[in-house]
Amino acid sequence: LQASIEKNVEQAARVAARVRETPQLELMAPAPLNLVCFRWRGDPALDDARLDALNTELVMRIQESGLAVPSTTRLGGRTVIRLAIVNRRSERADFAELLEAVVREGRRLAGAPA
Repeated sequence: LQASIEKNVEQAARVAARVRETPQLELMAPAPLNLVCFRWRGDPALDDARLDALNTELVMRIQESGLAVPSTTRLGGRTVIRLAIVNRRSERADFAELLEAVVREGRRLAGAPA
C-alpha cells in the first residue's frame, strides 16, 4: 500500500511539472500529494468566465471519451481541472496522453487549430 501511494505522489509531481512546462496549461495549486489542479489557459485573451466554461466542457469531453476521469473544482474563484491520482496501474504514458488530450480539446473548444 505504501509503495502504491508513493508512486501516485511521484506521478502527481511529474504531472505538475509537465503542466508547468506546457504553455497552454496553468498549474493552479501546489501538488504535494496525489492531487493536481490545473486548467487549460490557451489564449491569454480569453476572460475567466469563458475559461471556466471551456474547462468545464473540456473535462466532460475527456470523461465521455473514456480516457480518464478528472473532475472540476473551484480555486480562487476559477473552475479548474482536478486530477486525483489513485490508480496503482496508472503509468507515465497515461498522464502524458491525458495532458495531450486536454491541450487538443482545449484548442478545439476555443476554436484554435488542434
